[in-house]
Amino acid sequence: MGLFLQMLTVFVTTVSLQGWLPLGCLDEERIALLQLKDALNYPNGTSLPSWIKADAHCCSWERIECSSSTGRVTELYLEETRNEELGDWYLNTSLFLPFQQLNSLSLWGNRIAGWVEKKGFLDLKNLEYLDLSYNTLNNSIFQAIKMMTSLKTLILQSCKLDGRTIAQGLCDLNHLQELSMYDNDLNGFLPLCLANLTSLQQLDLSSNHLKIPMSLSPLYNLSKLKYFDGSDNEIYTEEDDHNLSPKFQLESISLSSHGQGAGAFPKFLYHQFSLQSLALTNIQIKGEFPNWLIENNTYLHDLSLENCSLLGPFLLPKNSHVNLSFLSISMNYFQGKIPSEIGARLPGLEVLLMSDNGFNGSVPFSLGNISSLQLLDLSNNSLQGQIPGWIGNMSSLEFLDLSVNNFSGRLPPRFDTSSNLRYVYLSRNKLQGPIAMTFYNSSEIFALDLSHNNLTGSIPKWIDRLSNLRFLLLSYNNLEGEIPIRLCRLDQLTLIDLSHNHLSGNILSWMISSHPFPQEYDSYDYLSSSQQSFEFTTKNVSLSYRGNIIQYFTGIDFSCNNFIGEIPPEIGNLSMIKSFSVWHIIICLARLLRELHNFPRLRRAATKTILFFVENHYPRCAVRLCHCHQHQLQQTMKMMVASWIWRFFM
Repeated sequence: MGLFLQMLTVFVTTVSLQGWLPLGCLDEERIALLQLKDALNYPNGTSLPSWIKADAHCCSWERIECSSSTGRVTELYLEETRNEELGDWYLNTSLFLPFQQLNSLSLWGNRIAGWVEKKGFLDLKNLEYLDLSYNTLNNSIFQAIKMMTSLKTLILQSCKLDGRTIAQGLCDLNHLQELSMYDNDLNGFLPLCLANLTSLQQLDLSSNHLKIPMSLSPLYNLSKLKYFDGSDNEIYTEEDDHNLSPKFQLESISLSSHGQGAGAFPKFLYHQFSLQSLALTNIQIKGEFPNWLIENNTYLHDLSLENCSLLGPFLLPKNSHVNLSFLSISMNYFQGKIPSEIGARLPGLEVLLMSDNGFNGSVPFSLGNISSLQLLDLSNNSLQGQIPGWIGNMSSLEFLDLSVNNFSGRLPPRFDTSSNLRYVYLSRNKLQGPIAMTFYNSSEIFALDLSHNNLTGSIPKWIDRLSNLRFLLLSYNNLEGEIPIRLCRLDQLTLIDLSHNHLSGNILSWMISSHPFPQEYDSYDYLSSSQQSFEFTTKNVSLSYRGNIIQYFTGIDFSCNNFIGEIPPEIGNLSMIKSFSVWHIIICLARLLRELHNFPRLRRAATKTILFFVENHYPRCAVRLCHCHQHQLQQTMKMMVASWIWRFFM
């Protein structure tokens, strides 16, 4: 018992001398934290409500970590603390002077626009992690950063930094392991002094205006470098591509150019054997498919070579490569047939993008054996024959795009085991026959595009089973009959195009007014949505839409059919629609002008049509003219037609 009391006395004495209690913190640090809170909230913000003067235990406050041995603040995570409405913040860095053991500081997204003084930052000798992203910084910040000699991670993304700031102090940080300066305005060549950063493992310089050699020669000395992202810069080819072997073995490389870099594959890639991800985009490399890259890097799982001017046949690795899950070779000049052994050589594929090439022949049977394949895009090629029935048996398939090819015959009748299928794009082929398709899980289909084919028959009555359908594109076919009333059950539709068919009957009000257009997707895979594309006619011009913008598009096109009857007044409720094609309506109005004198019934129809247009924000003076004599009505009709032509076609 005596020994226990002695130890307790020593502990309490030590705690008293250090000036802290468990869960407490030093008074000077607590006071500095409260001042920092006031500065972040100036003039009237409400962030950090747990930071209160009456609570001495500041180590229990939100966004703070303290040392368990000294009680000092070691980590401050203050990202997006300052409310946007408060405007710019000029940081007084002297507030950080008391934090002598601070090793992690995150201030990203706080509207920092400048500094009152930098003295506080100069004394952060123990800081290892600093994130100032999404603020507005100038180059003077590097005068302070170069004094932080313990820094291991520096993140300066989207800070509006410009010029050649990489060399201004950063090259002296020889303990730096991660440097990210994504999305700034940096320019010039990569400085040679980057070779001094011998501890660097990750380097992200993407989305700038830098000139980066394809050889990556300024980085050859960085033996620990594993990750480099130089995408969205100007990639160029040096006149003398180095034969030297770099000291690094990279695991991930990403290069894309907004210049016109040209040349062969850089020689350093022949010396890389640990690659897991390689993306070369918009670089005019010119050459054959580098199957040696797959053979040399057995752990490679992502390979993207989009828009690289590659040509010749698509060459498979000599042996099976089970780890490759993502392969994109879109927008090149590959020709010939897709190799029949592709399923056996690349059995682990989950995403296969081969669009916009010159492939011909049929879809190889072995693709159907890739049980993991989720996204298949073979669009914009010259593939032919029938769409193979086994595509409907691919159990993991979510996205299928075979549009803009030369496929003929009937549609695949069944997708029996494709329980995850959501997107089906088969437009611009030579498909014939009726729309007779059965889906394993109809409620999962989001997009169905069968436009620009030679399909016949009527719109199937089972269409209502596609209860989550967002896009239905059946234009430019030979469909007949009336629009099935069950179509009204598709209350998730945002885009429907039935134009250029032989459909007949009335345009009923429920076709337009049965539901509001949904604005958000409950489940929307980013990769699948980025691959989506369709054509839609606006102002008599057919335009292509691609990528994530599609989720914001709403439209109806019933034009160029044989519909009869009156225009439903519910059209006036379509406040969210982006496009409504009514060229056939304008033609009808023009014909009415010639008949007004002799047919009172048509005159009444024209008057009703004018009232409809007026309700949709067309010239209100027409209201007064509608009930006048025929000459005035004629002039009104001409004005309305001119207004529509100006609105939609000029």
